[in-house]
Parts: sequence; structure tokens; C-alpha cells
Amino acid sequence: MTPDGAYRPILRPRRGEFAALAHLSADEAGRVLPIVELNPAISVLALLRELPPRTEMLALDFGHVPEPPGPVQQPLSLADRLARLGVTMVPVLRPYESGSRLVAHGLAARMHRKRAIPRLQPHADAGNPDAAGPVKSSYACSNVAHGCPGLRPARHPRPAGAHA
Repeated sequence: MTPDGAYRPILRPRRGEFAALAHLSADEAGRVLPIVELNPAISVLALLRELPPRTEMLALDFGHVPEPPGPVQQPLSLADRLARLGVTMVPVLRPYESGSRLVAHGLAARMHRKRAIPRLQPHADAGNPDAAGPVKSSYACSNVAHGCPGLRPARHPRPAGAHA
């Protein structure tokens, strides 16, 4: 299983990025959990068939994929197709996603390894972006607990000299 301290590169669905994932050594692949920002104009399935990644899991971020009206099935149907290809999907959760998309993410997570990655961007997600300050995107890897959408926050080492 990929360690919680895994390197999580943020990638676009492009041939070069998937070629790099396909050429990782077994040791390198075990320490990488790529996050792919999906693009509705590009089929990630075609790239995965041509260049299957050597990583154990692939995190998929639907943040730039518009939500259709009605029931949201995108994460769930893609998770099913990926399972048939032998690729483990880890959904990326964003705070602004609709309840139906988050439910689909939860079902997709349960279909695979019961894991999800919340993607928090305080500068973009805050009601007042100016008040959020210059903070970079934060990631925490979490488990979806037994059919419950509750998440366990990742542990991060405290910087030297920091007080509790």
C-alpha cells in the first residue's frame, strides 16, 4: 500500500505524464500516488489502456469536469471501468462539489480501497479569498470508514520549534 507520506504529483491527462508513470521502477511506483486533474475533452481511459501506470493507485480529480444536471455518475462509472482495467481509483474530494457527486465519490472509493484525498485550496475555496492568504494547495490522504463518509485526517510532522 502506498505510504501516507507518498509523493503526490498533480498531473494533466497527457501522454507524457502517463509515459513517465509507466516507466517508474517498482520501488519508485510504490512511493508515488499521482493525482490526475481530469479534462472532459481528453479520455483518461485511452491513455491508461496505452500506458498503464506502474503505481498502485491513481487519484482522479473531477474538479474541472462540469457536473451534469440530475444524478451524477461520472466518478462511479469511471471507477467501474478502471476496475476492469486493473487500475485502483482514489477519488479526489473538493469542498464545493455537489452532494450527489460526493456520494458518487464515496461509492467509487468503496468499490476500490475505501480511500479518498480531500483537496483543499484555501485561497480558492474561502468565501473571502483575500483573507485566506498565500497558501498552496493542501492534500491529506484519508480512509473512508466502513460505508461512512467520515475521514481520518493525515498526520503531518510538526515543524521544529512549533508548539502544540
